[in-house]
Amino acid sequence: MLNGELKEFIYNGAAIIGQLKENSVAVDLEAELIRRIKDREVFVVKVSGMRNEEDSVTAKVIGDYMGIIPKAQVSNRMYVRNNMDELIGQNVPVIVKSFDPNSKIVQLSRVDAIRELREGFLGEILPTLEEINADGINYKKYLTKHAEGSDPYYDKYPIVKAKVINYDVNSNRVYVNVAGLDIIGNMNIAMFDYRFIYNPEKYLEEFMKPNTVIDVALLAYYDNSKDKMPSTFVVSRRHALPNPWQGIETKIRVGDIIVVNALEKKDSHFFGSYDNFPLDIKCYYPEIPDKVTNDNDEKYGRRLITPGKEYKVKVEIVNAHNKLLTASYISEL
Repeated sequence: MLNGELKEFIYNGAAIIGQLKENSVAVDLEAELIRRIKDREVFVVKVSGMRNEEDSVTAKVIGDYMGIIPKAQVSNRMYVRNNMDELIGQNVPVIVKSFDPNSKIVQLSRVDAIRELREGFLGEILPTLEEINADGINYKKYLTKHAEGSDPYYDKYPIVKAKVINYDVNSNRVYVNVAGLDIIGNMNIAMFDYRFIYNPEKYLEEFMKPNTVIDVALLAYYDNSKDKMPSTFVVSRRHALPNPWQGIETKIRVGDIIVVNALEKKDSHFFGSYDNFPLDIKCYYPEIPDKVTNDNDEKYGRRLITPGKEYKVKVEIVNAHNKLLTASYISEL
């Protein structure tokens, strides 16, 4: 199981953005290092630089001892090995493999530390996900927009820090390093945000750049070790955000006259964004005026609205249970 400091390290992203805690200097440094080897103690060091033509990275360990993490002990993932310079300045978990009291060099392993932490992490996470699956709750049922209200486990999915590795514009999918433990997490566009994403490529470039740290909820885990493939998590950024449907009736009320920015036009309505409100509002077109004779409501409404412009609308329905938020067109601002 994970102790308090290691829980803080994993769940709050110390491996990525946390502050290094100074290691306490023991009176007998050699005895302290021997103890750490014997206990296979995982602790955190801050990577300070590269060494020997990028053969390894360095970090201060304890007292005047300098730690060396060889490339093979940095990570099992080739991306991390080939981009070790990205670790400089970051806090990483390590285990002492050996040390030389004469040169004051300590051989460290991030790979072994990650393995130890991963076992403890999965030992705490998987029972929760197994409980959800045992009750017949399948996260795939809740990938549709605004489905959180029907998911009884919405607030129970574990939330951790994750670092964006890359994204695929063609499939609108993002890949992350979960909790700094070299476990790949992936999410599709439905899991990015509450709002509908009208321009996925622009959204990915703005919010999902590589090395961006985000909060994600862990929805499911696939153990692919039997197939000798990396195990993965299905993750959701949206589930880690505050649920905007909670208490929505106190934030926006039926009859309110508000100004929305038109986003996208549909057959009978358009979607509008309101101030910093985290949900899009479904706004119905007005009925066709009597003076317009060669048109119908749909064509008239679509011609009336221009995405990017602001319009005054009246809130008609606010229903958190059924996830309904609608308004009717009044006029152009």
